[in-house]
Amino acid sequence: PANELPSPIETMSNLDARAGYGVGPPYIATARDMYTIASKWSEFAPAVHDQYPHLLAEMFAYCLAAAHLKLSHQTAASFMISETKMGNGEGWNYIAEG
Repeated sequence: PANELPSPIETMSNLDARAGYGVGPPYIATARDMYTIASKWSEFAPAVHDQYPHLLAEMFAYCLAAAHLKLSHQTAASFMISETKMGNGEGWNYIAEG
């Protein structure tokens, strides 16, 4: 069940959580890893939504599932394009070069 303990989330540092689990789509993973994450994600999502019934609750549940399973992510900020004033945190430089 989603409430199984102990979970690595309980002892994870804030730095480790932000470094490997604070992610959003697009996701690239092996089929096995994504299936494992998706299975746990579907368990966590209802409880997360119950506590936080707002936009992005499902993404937070995804991050919790990956952290619970110790399947950290490598992030690439250049995939994100949202606001021209974001500066170097997004992929605008790649568009400007093109």
